[in-house]
Amino acid sequence: MAGLYSSAGVGYDGWAIINQACEGSRTIQMAAQLAETIIEPRLYSAVAHMKAIGSAEVARLEKAGVYLQFAIAGFNGTIPTVSARQFRSGRDVNPVEFPGTDKFDPQSAGRLLMGDYQAFVTYEATNPKWYFSNEVTSVIKDVLADQIKLEPEVVGPPISILSIGQHGATWIQKGLCGNKAFR
Repeated sequence: MAGLYSSAGVGYDGWAIINQACEGSRTIQMAAQLAETIIEPRLYSAVAHMKAIGSAEVARLEKAGVYLQFAIAGFNGTIPTVSARQFRSGRDVNPVEFPGTDKFDPQSAGRLLMGDYQAFVTYEATNPKWYFSNEVTSVIKDVLADQIKLEPEVVGPPISILSIGQHGATWIQKGLCGNKAFR
């Protein structure tokens, strides 16, 4: 999750909503759709409240064009799946779906970048085939460290990195998402 994920002023807590949406036997896509339905009105209410009090955070997010991004990752049966949402300024919601596969194909592999990721864009421009490297985990960690250096006021630890493949999900770095409270 990246962006405006809570606001005490209006009682909005995106983490709690996503945890609630993931309970039970819903598919990944159903959980993401439920979370979107619950989050959308509360998020935009929080944005309006924060604009009214002159929040610099909302101004920064508005300039970037995205108020909130979240992704729910897991398995639909045995298929690894990621379902994400981007809530943009102008009340526009963009669903992003990455159905899994039982074979790794770097040409069609999905990736989801959330939050501020200029360091990754810069790295990828000079290393377009980075995903063929045997050191993908190191590349991702290094790029995240570079992004934290670029914008320490908005990007920082804890960072969560989850690998989802045909044999299951593996935490590369648990960060906040790996805590039991956020499963």
